[in-house]
Amino acid sequence: MARLTIHDVDHRNGFVRVNKGKFAKDRMTPLGRKACDYIREYLQKVRLNGARATGTKRALWLSSKAPHGPLKSQAIEVMVKQYGRHAGIEKHVTPHVWRHTCATHLVADGCQHRLCATVAGPPLTAHHSDLHSTTIAEIKVTHSQAHPRS
Repeated sequence: MARLTIHDVDHRNGFVRVNKGKFAKDRMTPLGRKACDYIREYLQKVRLNGARATGTKRALWLSSKAPHGPLKSQAIEVMVKQYGRHAGIEKHVTPHVWRHTCATHLVADGCQHRLCATVAGPPLTAHHSDLHSTTIAEIKVTHSQAHPRS
């Protein structure tokens, strides 16, 4: 998330391009309608002001604190931990735990392992070597059927 740029997000079609994500893999990940709506609102109402103040042109997520530079991975980890505590989750919550939990829910709701690995990144399954045959349309359909927030 820390390395995402405004050019990586396609909120009109519901996708985000992850460059050099987990295990340095590139992938396209679907975004649900609500996530797209929130990103659009963030870009129009929040990020625009921070980017103007600092001249930041590419980073998607900007710090809420002046000088509003690109959000760093450590700040994301702190936010994830805080949201976990705020939600009453007793387990130690990290971005990796969040990623694994999302993948677990996708599989539990019927997402095929190879599609889940495409969305969440390897190695969620031993079958991820077959991912090149996965189509964007197939991923989007499965995401909309299996993701609880789609």
